[in-house]
Amino acid sequence: MLTQLAGVVLAAAEEHEAAPLIAPPFVIGGIMLATLLLLMVVTVSFMNLGNRHVESRLWSPEMLKEGSLRHYALRMHLEQDRLLDDSQVNWMGNIGYLRRSYTAADLVYRDPEGVDHVYYGARWDDLNSEWLRLFNM
Repeated sequence: MLTQLAGVVLAAAEEHEAAPLIAPPFVIGGIMLATLLLLMVVTVSFMNLGNRHVESRLWSPEMLKEGSLRHYALRMHLEQDRLLDDSQVNWMGNIGYLRRSYTAADLVYRDPEGVDHVYYGARWDDLNSEWLRLFNM
């Protein structure tokens, strides 16, 4: 049956002339190169350029051991994720923090629509200068 279908398609193709190229081959190659470069830029934009580390794997059970920073972040997200009272947050513009420790802090970002986004357990090493100014560092 497949060979019959292939024969019908080939017979139909012989009756019609081939479609012209929509662009010269070098234009098609240039578009492919530009697309590849765009995808590379998107990939780089998702990297943590502070330490060149990209977390590509899912969290394993070892990473979520009791007492780890990731375990804390996950637990806080599941247990504490609720509407924030502005008096709980130390604000500087549209960014702020809930709690801080020696190694990490719970950060808050208020987007232009007024929605608060909480980032539990953000490590000091991964923060950029805007967040560090919040803590006068």
